[in-house]
Amino acid sequence: MMQLGWFSTGRDEAARNLLMEIWGRKEAGELDVDIPFVFTNWEPEEHPQTASAVERAAFHDLVRRLGIDLIAISQFLLNRLQLFSQVIVPLCFV
Repeated sequence: MMQLGWFSTGRDEAARNLLMEIWGRKEAGELDVDIPFVFTNWEPEEHPQTASAVERAAFHDLVRRLGIDLIAISQFLLNRLQLFSQVIVPLCFV
């Protein structure tokens, strides 16, 4: 069985449809895969009043309903970590 880590922004219906297509084929026995986790770069607290947030929340709900572990890390945090790893850490070793 192939293990697939699923990476998605979850920003629209197409993201949900793609995940459901693969999940449906897995359940039908057409694909011998397991999806142990989904990684997304959005946390529910980010921009809760936007249309994008509604779409991404629907994606998170789908992942949970399927029983897949959800790893959600804010894009803002990822950007800060990248800045930290690219700028601050190298300065520590000068």
